[in-house]
Amino acid sequence: MVRHTSDSSRQALALVMTLLTVIVLAIVISQLVYSTAIDLRVASNHASMAQNDIALTSAAFLVMAKLDMADELHGEEAYHALNDPWAQEFEHEFGKETILEIKVVDHERRFNLLRLVEGEEADQERAKKAFTALLESVRPDTNPGPESLVDRIITWMKDKTGWKAPEKGSSQPLVAKGSSLPLVSLDDLTLVDGIDSGFLDGEEDENGEYTPGIRHYVTIQSNQKINLNTASKAVLMTLSPDITNEIAEAVVEARGGGGSEPDDGRETQQSLAGAETESTPFTKIDDEGVKNLFSEEASSEEAEWAESKKTEKESESSSEEAEEGEEEKTTIWDVIQHDITVESETFGAECTARKENLRRKIEFILQRSKSEMRIVFWREMTISEDTQDK
Repeated sequence: MVRHTSDSSRQALALVMTLLTVIVLAIVISQLVYSTAIDLRVASNHASMAQNDIALTSAAFLVMAKLDMADELHGEEAYHALNDPWAQEFEHEFGKETILEIKVVDHERRFNLLRLVEGEEADQERAKKAFTALLESVRPDTNPGPESLVDRIITWMKDKTGWKAPEKGSSQPLVAKGSSLPLVSLDDLTLVDGIDSGFLDGEEDENGEYTPGIRHYVTIQSNQKINLNTASKAVLMTLSPDITNEIAEAVVEARGGGGSEPDDGRETQQSLAGAETESTPFTKIDDEGVKNLFSEEASSEEAEWAESKKTEKESESSSEEAEEGEEEKTTIWDVIQHDITVESETFGAECTARKENLRRKIEFILQRSKSEMRIVFWREMTISEDTQDK
């Protein structure tokens, strides 16, 4: 009887030990499987991120190729318009399962805020009036009012440590480290009292009605000229207080009807490019079509400003015309001719690379001339998983 009990105890002990061994082995194997899965996920993510990085580097060359395509398309008539290939958002498959989404923006489509603190005092005052009118048009809800807010922006920009207005004829870099510029990025504007991210980037009210942010109307990167083929109506009206909404609408209609609103991503590419109407972009700023659109007589204040800006050659030409006959009136075109263009030099691009559930996004600024293209600004904006940016 005792021996039977002893055998039963040994069997029970062996069974318990076997079960414990199986449990331990199961835990070890499950940990190994989990660790292997994690390692594989990390390795896969690293590979996807590396491929996305390579794709984003290639995006710059794709944008350059799109711009070159526009030049080849127009030949000797060099201009940039919203129905050109570069202006259409596009996707590009890069390698295996990596998709590039690219959006290019013409910065000569926007009002340059550096005009508020650069140039002669008369130029700054004129720019202040233009920007105030722009805010009154697109963001009349500002608190304080548009004029007070513009004053705050100017004061803040001029108070930036270490910054001085560049000497006449000197070149100023588009991007600088530290605070050597009045604005290094438009995001700096949120440091101004009265400006928040909603005012800068756009926001919806309680009824779901969207108001575009001023980011879509302004820049600090352009050559400070406005492209007649790409600017929205509100920006066209910053060229002169004599340009009414009707004149701005006529310009948009004459070039093909597209791009009357800011490029805030909420309008379709068809309406942006004016694909619904016949598109006839301007090829020169001094052709009769452009002059006729701005043929109305300028106000006396604007005429005086234009006279003060005339070059020596233009002054001599005006004197000769006055001697030959009756002096011609100063038109709006005479006032704005040095502030308009049809060929842009500065473009911004937002590029997103997607592979599986990973997305990487960059923004860069491309400056181009007839002889070269160069990237003057580059930053990574987001690294995210799934479909939402972090």
